[in-house]
Amino acid sequence: LQFERVVLAYLQGRSDEALAQLKELVKKEREDVRAWALLAMLTGDGSDPETYEKALKAITNLRGASPDVRLMLAELHINRKEWTDARAELEQVTRMNPRLVRAWELLVSVDFSERKRELAEDHVRILLTLDPENFTGNLMLGSFQYARGQHSLAESSYRTALKVRRDPMALNDLAYLLMVKGGQMDEVRNLIEEALALQPANPVLLSTRGELNLRENRLDEAERDLQQVLAAMPDHAQALLLSAQLYAARGQKDPALELAETLSERQGELPSEQQLQLQDLLKKLR
Repeated sequence: LQFERVVLAYLQGRSDEALAQLKELVKKEREDVRAWALLAMLTGDGSDPETYEKALKAITNLRGASPDVRLMLAELHINRKEWTDARAELEQVTRMNPRLVRAWELLVSVDFSERKRELAEDHVRILLTLDPENFTGNLMLGSFQYARGQHSLAESSYRTALKVRRDPMALNDLAYLLMVKGGQMDEVRNLIEEALALQPANPVLLSTRGELNLRENRLDEAERDLQQVLAAMPDHAQALLLSAQLYAARGQKDPALELAETLSERQGELPSEQQLQLQDLLKKLR
């Protein structure tokens, strides 16, 4: 009952009280892995590094042959971007229980964070073999297909992911793909507006809507979106390209050319389709 009271205090926003109660609880119940895990979660933000390390050590000592405890450890490492430690735990879990979907989901996320694309593709195949409708697996598969220019396959994967969860970034990915393909602009706007209703200040989503507004010649709306994007990400190459395109659309050739030429030295920061847009813009302006 004491652990349940701690959880209730945490859920009600009484974090300091929950933390104090947890510290007392683990003194009495040294093998309560749930208590140690919650203690690690509450202190994993750097607010109490000594307690966090103590909790992490306790969980490590208690993990034994339990895949669930190793999953807890992996998630703690992921929260702190400790990719090597997270991978070690997850690989052990997949050896202990190869059919544990959550382990493969987390492993794919670690692969993606470490930019290990080939490994990620292998793990996505395993994940989707176990769970063909899996959100993470289909979202990642869609991103790989998009990068290879397999737009129809990517669209199918994104739509499968969105049947499971209306995630704002997944909505954005599908919206952007459809915008690149062209011809479905009403759906593009519906998707990006749905995403922005969930995360109104997200600069990635605002950038997508800004590009859509630009393509539809809604220049004032595009400018408002881009102002918010550049306030959040002042040196973001994709947003700067959209700004150059906006200048050009308004007939402001000199600032458009100046910005485009600056970006020509940073083409590697742009996706392939936007590199082509930059080259086309420079040809028109020079």
